Amino acid sequence: MFRSALFGLAITAFVVAHTLVTYPASPSNEPGSWWAPFLILGVVFAGVYLGILEARRREPNGQIRYAQAMRTGLVIGLVSGVGTGSFFWLYFGRLNPDFLPALLAQQETLFHADSLAADVIADRLAMLEQRFSPAGQFFSNMASMLFFSMAFSVLSSFLLGRGVPEMDDNRSEYGNGSSADPRFTPARPSSASDGPPPTTGA
Repeated sequence: MFRSALFGLAITAFVVAHTLVTYPASPSNEPGSWWAPFLILGVVFAGVYLGILEARRREPNGQIRYAQAMRTGLVIGLVSGVGTGSFFWLYFGRLNPDFLPALLAQQETLFHADSLAADVIADRLAMLEQRFSPAGQFFSNMASMLFFSMAFSVLSSFLLGRGVPEMDDNRSEYGNGSSADPRFTPARPSSASDGPPPTTGA
């Protein structure tokens, strides 16, 4: 569990560093490249995949059940979601509080230039304000990290190809009735040297 959380922290550290380097200080500046979101998704996938791979390596037989893989992805998603959500809440609420007012003013000017109706402008500004508010950034980033982490957990389980389904306690890993199961001993055919079969009295 602790090692899985470390992979979530690694994803958070990358998102924080990437945001501080590429995100514009004001809306008048152009944001990062169009491929930046895909880069972040790639890092999330790598973190989930490596986290599940590490969990599989710790298993005695080198196998991991799908439930274990999903739990690993859930831990990574929770840690990275809370971490990135908290960072963006801090970023828009404390580190760069002037970003949202400047963004709303800029977009309002553009909306008026497009001759949009007043009610349409008000609705769009309200959506922007909700999206870039500290609370909106916290919950949207946490939900996104959880969603993609769970999706990548399913994908990683198939790619690793070593997951095994949950089994009942009364079944061995070889399955019921398998000759490889030490609890299964086939009956030895009788021979003439074994003597006649026992008889019962009348």
